[in-house]
Amino acid sequence: MSKKLNSASIQNELSGQSVFFQHQEKQKSQIDNDDSVREVRNVRDVRGVRTHTKRERKRHPFDIYHDQLEQLQQMKTAYMMRAGEMRSMSEMVREALDDYIKKNQ
Repeated sequence: MSKKLNSASIQNELSGQSVFFQHQEKQKSQIDNDDSVREVRNVRDVRGVRTHTKRERKRHPFDIYHDQLEQLQQMKTAYMMRAGEMRSMSEMVREALDDYIKKNQ
């Protein structure tokens, strides 16, 4: 038993009666006749862009102690609770390393 197509509905779709396949003139006239105005919503505040100088990152593994890792995780969580934004532990380690290098040069 073969399935028969409903040719009347297909012709209806192709003849411009479909919502999805309207002619451009018909679409433009609907847009022109639409007097409704969209409500303007406040855009939420965008976080400020960090002003760090552009430095190339290089992935390099270092060993750290378990208690150091736990402390970094706690600092990350505390920062997120205080500032309301995420901060990576890698970023914190890079800043600490910069401070250590400046101090010991």
